Amino acid sequence: MGEIENIIQRTHGFSTRYAQEYLDFNILRKQIKYKYKRDEQAKKLFEEVKDSEFIKNALVLNTPMPISLKEAYYEYHYGIFSDAYLKKQQNS
Repeated sequence: MGEIENIIQRTHGFSTRYAQEYLDFNILRKQIKYKYKRDEQAKKLFEEVKDSEFIKNALVLNTPMPISLKEAYYEYHYGIFSDAYLKKQQNS
C-alpha cells in the first residue's frame, strides 16, 4: 500500500481509468528489482515495456473520452475554447 501511496504523491494523483496499468507497472518494477542488480534495472525495465500494449501512445490517443471536452469547457471559454485562442486560429 505504501508504494501505491508513493505513486499517487509523485504523480499528484492518478486516473482510476488507468489504475490497473499503474498497478501492473508497479508489479513489473518490483519483479525487475528482485531479478537484477541496481545498475541493470532501468535498462531491463525499458526493454520490458517498450513493446508492450499499455505503453503505446497511439492506444491512449485513440481511446474515446468518457465526456465531450467541447461540451465541458466551451461555455467557460477556457483553453482551446477561449476567445483569444479562437481568434488566433482564425488569423493563422
